[in-house]
Amino acid sequence: MGLVHMATLAVASMLFLIAGLVVRSSGSASTTAMTVPHIFLVSFKPSASRETIQAIHKRIIAFRTDCLDPDGKPYVLATKGGINNNPEHSVKKMTHGFIMEFKNEADRQ
Repeated sequence: MGLVHMATLAVASMLFLIAGLVVRSSGSASTTAMTVPHIFLVSFKPSASRETIQAIHKRIIAFRTDCLDPDGKPYVLATKGGINNNPEHSVKKMTHGFIMEFKNEADRQ
């Protein structure tokens, strides 16, 4: 697969995520439930210390285990994120990006 084709697929995937469209998690179509991704971008001030940024990053990633419904079950299925390394520099002011995955729309609210 060529680099341009891979970049096109990556951009298309991000557009689906940003639009909040429901995507299918890994597994067969007949047995896997639909999930809801949520992307948010963060812009830290240049004065933010590395320790502060790392602590916030760690806290956001911990949503998967720390955010619980009234029954004590986690409602965030997955979290990931990191430094903005977009080679096109299209979101210059955003320093970090995060993706969270929810089981359904209600859990995302």
